Amino acid sequence: MSETMKDLIGVDTVESFEDLLKIRDFCFSLIPWTAKPYDMNFREDLVSLSKRFRSKELGGWCGLNATFFQRVLWAAYGFEKSECVPFDYGVKSFTHITLIVKFKNKEYVIDPYFCRHYTYKNGIPIELKDLIYLIFNKDFEAIHETYGVGVKNVYEEYSNDFFECTPQKFFGVVKDSWLKLYGYESFMQEIFKATDPKLLMLIRKVDRS
Repeated sequence: MSETMKDLIGVDTVESFEDLLKIRDFCFSLIPWTAKPYDMNFREDLVSLSKRFRSKELGGWCGLNATFFQRVLWAAYGFEKSECVPFDYGVKSFTHITLIVKFKNKEYVIDPYFCRHYTYKNGIPIELKDLIYLIFNKDFEAIHETYGVGVKNVYEEYSNDFFECTPQKFFGVVKDSWLKLYGYESFMQEIFKATDPKLLMLIRKVDRS
């Protein structure tokens, strides 16, 4: 199974940060957005799931993207469970799940749902601890949201069909829904006195099970 997944993704081994981003880009483009998210079973075969995602039979939201990305790193590339853990953050209607990936003894936030990661303006990836420090101090100008390549198929109910979204466009669609449906700006101003969505990372959910 691992060799088949590597062939599908086009990455044989993870030797660089760029290899991680190629795997992330694959997951972003593979998994469609659907109104009803698929609940992925940890025992499911990744190759079979990939075929069902590709045919748009199944799809989902951020949790599915994070879980699939995590499973691929485990099963195909030999990552330990402690090296790629869910980053579940936010509150009320404004929540998100992505992945914290440990690579060469450094931790990074890599987001397959929006196909993005965080860098300094010079392109160097920001480590998790430094990212949280910058967000806490609202030094948003120091943080660059770097998006990958590819398109995600997004289901549109009124047309009963899918349309393609780049990572930037897809993030805009989700953010627009927050603005229109949930009073995002007033909520953020009340809690943080600012509206940058990265501030939600400061409200991290901890699994105590």
